[in-house]
Amino acid sequence: MRLTAIITLIYFIFISLSGIALSNENEIIESLKWIESADAVEDVKNAISRQDYRFIGIAGYGIKVPGLPDDKYWEYTEKYGINVIKGTSDVIYGDEHARLIRIAENYAEIYNNMLLQHLTKSVVN
Repeated sequence: MRLTAIITLIYFIFISLSGIALSNENEIIESLKWIESADAVEDVKNAISRQDYRFIGIAGYGIKVPGLPDDKYWEYTEKYGINVIKGTSDVIYGDEHARLIRIAENYAEIYNNMLLQHLTKSVVN
């Protein structure tokens, strides 16, 4: 009797935690949906007009900054900073999440290339 109660309790705890994990996965995917309609060109123009020179980063095992040459990574990210896109990760929650991360990487590459061009042409350096 006591063993059955313990097994039942463990089962309900497991089911509850699974629901929390699924909820978090859905929240992560939802937090990245904006990227589908984002316009990197317009966004970088707006950021430059606000003098916000942070590069766009993608979370993974580390922080990637697509479009920024490896030999300039530390120099530019220390000087200007990185704005990491929320919802990107090396933990992939299914096909939809993977698709959104690919879109985010493309967005970041376009954004960062344009920002880098601006910074290398201007007196901001």
